[in-house]
Amino acid sequence: MVMVNYNDWKTKDIAVTSLLLDPLNPRIPEADENLSQRKLIEFLLEHDKVYDLAKEIVDKGYFPTEALIGVEIGNKKYILEGNRRLAALKLLINPDGAPASLKKKFITLSERADLSVVKKVKVVLAPSREAAAPMLLAKHTGLQVRGWSRIMQAKFYKQLLDDGISVRELSKQYAITLSDIKSFLQLHTMYGIACSLELPVEVRSRVVDSREFPASTLERVYSNPKVQKFLGIEFNEDNKFVGKVHLEEFKKGYAKIVTDIATGIVDTRILNSADSIVEYINNFSDDHRPNHRRKGTFDYQSATGEIEPQEMHIPAKRERPITIVRNTASLVPSGFKCQVQDRRINDVFQELKKLKLASHPNTAGIMLRVLLELSVGYYLERADLLEGLLAEHRKGNRPKPADWSPSLKQMLGYLVSNKVDSKITPLTRKAINKLLNDTNIFSADTLDFYVHNRRYIPTEEQLRSFWTSLSEVFELTLIEPTGRSA
Repeated sequence: MVMVNYNDWKTKDIAVTSLLLDPLNPRIPEADENLSQRKLIEFLLEHDKVYDLAKEIVDKGYFPTEALIGVEIGNKKYILEGNRRLAALKLLINPDGAPASLKKKFITLSERADLSVVKKVKVVLAPSREAAAPMLLAKHTGLQVRGWSRIMQAKFYKQLLDDGISVRELSKQYAITLSDIKSFLQLHTMYGIACSLELPVEVRSRVVDSREFPASTLERVYSNPKVQKFLGIEFNEDNKFVGKVHLEEFKKGYAKIVTDIATGIVDTRILNSADSIVEYINNFSDDHRPNHRRKGTFDYQSATGEIEPQEMHIPAKRERPITIVRNTASLVPSGFKCQVQDRRINDVFQELKKLKLASHPNTAGIMLRVLLELSVGYYLERADLLEGLLAEHRKGNRPKPADWSPSLKQMLGYLVSNKVDSKITPLTRKAINKLLNDTNIFSADTLDFYVHNRRYIPTEEQLRSFWTSLSEVFELTLIEPTGRSA
C-alpha cells in the first residue's frame, strides 16, 4: 500500500463563521443527523464539554498546530475533525448562539478572549470524506483523541459503505476482518432499532447516548442464537436483519432487554456466559415474552422507519465476490422500470440506463438531476397538484409571471407540505425531506452542483449511493399518477 501524502492537501486560513459542523459526525446519534447547526452546537455542549474547551482556549490560547480537518462539498466547508473546537470558537465569537443556560458564561469568556486570534483558523481540506477516513479512524480509535465508542465506530464503517466503498476495500484499507465488519454492521442495526423503541423518557435518554450505552452487553445478548430464536429474528447469509414474528411481539422482548441494559439491571458481569444469558431470558414474564403464535415478518426498515443500507452484504463461508450490489454497468439497477406515459421522461430514463457509469459519471450525474426534476414535475401535474403550487406563488406582494416554473426544491417542498393531501408513503416523505436538507450530502443542492458547479465532480460510488437515496422518490414519480385520467 502506498503511503498517503497528506502534504498534498490544501491548507487555508478560513473564517470560523463560514465553517459548518459535520451532521454526519459519528458522535451525533443517527436519529439526530438532521439537526440544524445551532442544534448540533447544543448537542456538543451537552455531551462533549465544549464550554470547558472554550475556557481552555481563552486561558491558554488557541494552538495553531491543531488544524481542523475539513472537506469542501459544493461551496460549503464541513469540519470532519475538530467539531468540538469549532463549536467552542463559534460561541466565543458569537455567545448569543449559546443556549440560555450558558449564554452569560460564554459572554464572559468572549469578553476575555482575543477574538482577532480565532476569527480565522487553519483548516486542512481533504479531497473527500473517504480520503480523510483513515486519519479520523486512527485518531479516534488510537490514543491521540478521546476515543469513539464501539457504536460510533459502527456508524463510521456504515457511513463508508454508504459512500460507496466496498466491503473488501473497507477490510483492506482499515485492517479490519470480515468478521469484525459483520459484527459492527449488526451492532449498527440492533442499536438503531433500540433507539427507535418506545421507551420511558429516562430510559430512552440513556439508550441514545452512544458514548455511555453498554454496547458490549447488547452485543453479547443478541448474538446468542437462543436469544435470536426467542426474539424471532436472524441475520441471514447476506447479513440482512430478518424478523420472523409479529413486529410488536419482537418489540416486547427487545424493549425489555434494552431497558435492562440501559438501567444496569444486567451487564457483562451478570451475563458472563451463554447459560446465564439463556437463564436471563427464560425468566421474562409473559408481558415481555414474544408470542410466536402471532405470525408476521418485518425487517430493519419496518422496525425503524429507515431504509436498511444495501451495502451491508457480508458473504457466507462459501467463496464469492464481496462488492456493493451493482446489477448493471449503468446507474439504473436491473429491473427498475419507468412506467409513466411521458415520452421525454422515458427517453431520459432509457438513455441513463444505457450509459456506462464508470466512463461517464458527469453525464450520469446531470441526467440523474434532469430525470428527477422532470418526473417530479410530471407527478405533480398528473396528480392535480401543480396548479396549487403555481397559484401559491402567483399571489402575494411579488407574484410570479404567468410563464414562471417552480424549481426542483420548490416542487419537492410542496409535495411534502401540509398543503397537499398526497398519498406518499412515510419512507418517500423521509427521502424527500433528506433531499431538502442542505446539510445532507445526498441533497437537491448536491444535484445542482453536478450541473452548475464546474469544480464539483461526481464519482461512480457517490452516484450509486445517490440512486439508493433517491430510489424511494423514483418509486413514486416513475409510476403513472392516479390523480386524473390519461
